[in-house]
Order: sequence, then C-alpha cells, then structure tokens
Amino acid sequence: MFSSRKSEGGECYNIASHAVCDGSFKGVGIVHNTSKTDKQINRCQFYQALVDSLHCRLMPESEQSLTECVNVLFPNTWPAHDLPPEYGEEELKQACKKFLSFLTVVS
Repeated sequence: MFSSRKSEGGECYNIASHAVCDGSFKGVGIVHNTSKTDKQINRCQFYQALVDSLHCRLMPESEQSLTECVNVLFPNTWPAHDLPPEYGEEELKQACKKFLSFLTVVS
C-alpha cells in the first residue's frame, strides 16, 4: 500500500508536509536544520520509511523465512518462465507447519 504511494502521495504525506510548512505537528514544534533551506519532504523517502518501519515491526528478522514461504502465493513474485505444477509446495508445507505449531502453542 505505502509502496504504491511513493509516486502519488497520500493523506499521511499531506499531513506531514503541512506540519513541516507550519513548523509544528499537533502542537509540537518541529526543529528545522538551519543548513537546509528545503522544507519539502521527499515523498519517496517518506513512504519508504513507513514501509521499512512497518516491515520491522510486523515481521521481525527471525520470521523472515515465513515471509519467503508465503511469497509463493503472490504471482508478482513468481519466476518469469513456466512454473512446474509443484512450484511452491515445499514453501507452503513449511508455512503450514509454522502456523500449526503456533496454533498449538496459543490454544
């Protein structure tokens, strides 16, 4: 979601941009770096920072293998050449084992 907004922006970007122009965000002053005269927030950097922050919070490095397993479900991650019928089978088995073991611990 945030990745696609790097080109168009969105509500959060507009709020942040207005805060920088106004010099405050929800009543808290924003300190400007005196060496920089440009107050415009780089939209791509803004949304990439959100993507990176959410990724770190929602999917810690210890669970990165799970992300790789589930990626086989998304066509945009598939190889460009013809896929064998068993493509992604092992990854999905690993993901199922992970979720099943998690459900056993939780219940």
